[in-house]
Amino acid sequence: MILDSFFRFITFGRKDKEKVTAFVDAYRWIETYMKAWEYDTAIMAVRELLLKVKTGITYYLNAQKKVATLASSNIQEVAKAAKAKNKIIDSELQSLHEWETKLRKIIQTCEELKSKQTARLEQERIKGEIHLEVTNIKNHIKKQEISQAYHLAKKLLSTHHDSKEAIEILNKTQDLYSKSKTKEDRRLEDEKKREKFLREAGISMKKKEAAEENSENEKRRFNWFGKLRWVYDGAVEKNRERKEYLKRQKSLRNIEQLLLRSGSISKINNEENSEEIMTIMESGLTKDIGNFKIDGYEFFGKIIGKDKIVGDTFGSYKDGTKTIFYFGDATGHGVQAGLTVSMLTKIFFEQAKKIKGLPELFMEVNNQLKDSLKGKVFVTAVFFKHESMGGKLRFIGAWHDPLMFYTAKTGTVEKIIPGGLASGVRKILNVGSIKLKELPMENNDIFIGYTDGILEARNAQNELYGFERLRSNIERNAPKCEGSTTKMYEVIMQDVKEFMGNGGFLDDVSIFIFKRNSNLDVISNKTELDALLVELDLNQRAIKLDLHGKTRGEIQEEIRKEKHRQELQARLVNMEQLYKIWELARLKQEITYCYKNGFIDDKMDFYLKKIIKNEDKVKSLKLEDRLERKYEMLRELYDKGEYAVVIRESIDVIYKNGNI
Repeated sequence: MILDSFFRFITFGRKDKEKVTAFVDAYRWIETYMKAWEYDTAIMAVRELLLKVKTGITYYLNAQKKVATLASSNIQEVAKAAKAKNKIIDSELQSLHEWETKLRKIIQTCEELKSKQTARLEQERIKGEIHLEVTNIKNHIKKQEISQAYHLAKKLLSTHHDSKEAIEILNKTQDLYSKSKTKEDRRLEDEKKREKFLREAGISMKKKEAAEENSENEKRRFNWFGKLRWVYDGAVEKNRERKEYLKRQKSLRNIEQLLLRSGSISKINNEENSEEIMTIMESGLTKDIGNFKIDGYEFFGKIIGKDKIVGDTFGSYKDGTKTIFYFGDATGHGVQAGLTVSMLTKIFFEQAKKIKGLPELFMEVNNQLKDSLKGKVFVTAVFFKHESMGGKLRFIGAWHDPLMFYTAKTGTVEKIIPGGLASGVRKILNVGSIKLKELPMENNDIFIGYTDGILEARNAQNELYGFERLRSNIERNAPKCEGSTTKMYEVIMQDVKEFMGNGGFLDDVSIFIFKRNSNLDVISNKTELDALLVELDLNQRAIKLDLHGKTRGEIQEEIRKEKHRQELQARLVNMEQLYKIWELARLKQEITYCYKNGFIDDKMDFYLKKIIKNEDKVKSLKLEDRLERKYEMLRELYDKGEYAVVIRESIDVIYKNGNI
């Protein structure tokens, strides 16, 4: 210990001079520590010295007791020496007590100085921290990152609210931030306020955007540019269909040439010709059946090929209000099956343009296919004809798998056997021998066509999926699909895949689902149209629309849109009147109602901006009034000398309201 050398004076036998010198040296060391601001070391040294002093006091008190005993001795010399020694002890004790008092005062002084030093160091640290942050803010300002600088300045003042430097940098960044607001910033701010208004009104942005899109579509329908666009889109679609037709015809001619070179489909080798066949089919025979539509029905169909070349097929031809379509399955797999259905497609499209009756068309397709196939190759299929005016669906079977017919009223499924002989097996000589059947469908009834790949699906036990499982699947799940043909397809395929487990299909799989929907019926005559308008409680004179040749659903939608447009126009007139008389509260209510109910127009945006601007102005005036009252209050406090309160409240106002 640093003071050990200074306490040798405590031991008896040392000279008084040594004791005094030791105390003085120790005290000087303590003073040195204090001058060097090493208060912790000084306090530790004083406490160690104080401990030694207390030890000395204890020692002398014990010695004094012993000397007191000797002073009462009967031996005169002993008593005299003891009294002399007692005086020395009293002197030493008095000196030690004085040192104890002095040392305690030194400890108190050191602690006070240490506290002041800690406070000073903390102030310097905070000052350095503020200076560093201010430098960082100034660097952001130099980089023109004003928004970030403003954010940091507000954060700095919230942490050090009594810092003059923090207040000054906040005022500076506030000025720069206000000046740096561009037109785009103001536009974004206005947009946020507009979105806030809509949220407070309980209007979701998705609903608003959908309504705006519908409004834009309606505007296009009623202006000359929209009509021109509609004509242009129609021309583009017709041009696309024409190109598809030409591409398909070219592919069919290529297949015909391939057949001429080979003699018959059965002689075409898969390995030698598969690449050529794939090229031909991909160039023009792959048709997306998702585009197929017939009036009065919802439709979804899909063909899943087991191999690259598919033997399942679907084709359609539309001429005015008449639609002829078919689906089928060719025998075999690979190139042979692909060429068979390609030939069927070629013959169907060539003859559908010429022959109007379905039985006559079916006979011609069958006979030409028989001539082209020249082998034990055929196609099972079902051919349909649909007339938009009336909505009846007639069909001719070609030995295809039974159709599934779901009756919505009873919730049951029955099978309808198409009958007939497979196309291409033999020629038909008499059109009268062909049976034309009608599919009696009421609203929401569903019929499902498919190919045998789905029935031949097998599970791990090598069991067939079969007809009964398919029938049960449809009957069980049809009510759950809510009339959606897409959902119906998904649940059927899900059930089949769960049955197969990890296995795959052994053949091509196709499903074609038709649902009767009377809302998609074309209104064929004035009587039907008048009946519909009576049902909707409308007069066609009041609704100036061309409703000829449209479906029931389309007419209902057209009328709904027209009524919507007329109501919007009436409400816009009312809004204009409210705006002119400056009834902004009622105008705001009207706009809120319109947004909630899907009425959208650019004028509403204009009015809404005016309302928001007026509300901002009112808020600004209220703020100015509040700040004026606050200023008067602070002025009174300032006059009373309440400076601390004035400073604290002023900083709070600046922080919350920016530069004032």
